[in-house]
Amino acid sequence: MVSQFLQRPKLVLVSCLILFIVSVFVQGTLVQSVRLSMDKKHLSKQIADNEKQIALLSEKIIEAKDPAFIHKQAVEDLDMVNDNDLVFVFSE
Repeated sequence: MVSQFLQRPKLVLVSCLILFIVSVFVQGTLVQSVRLSMDKKHLSKQIADNEKQIALLSEKIIEAKDPAFIHKQAVEDLDMVNDNDLVFVFSE
């Protein structure tokens, strides 16, 4: 019986392919491979986003070291004034 089976190469090939496909699904290697590929894409996108954010924050750090920027923030956000500025106070 085995010798008759081995004499039919197409049947042997199909049997081997079926056995291979079943073993791949049973072991989960195909599913795991797809999952890993999806994770790689997600992580690559996340890395690119983080690199953009790092670049923006680096620019902000450089900008924050500039005395003109500090002065602008003090005047606009903290309502500070220079010694020579004229201040108007309106009562409500």
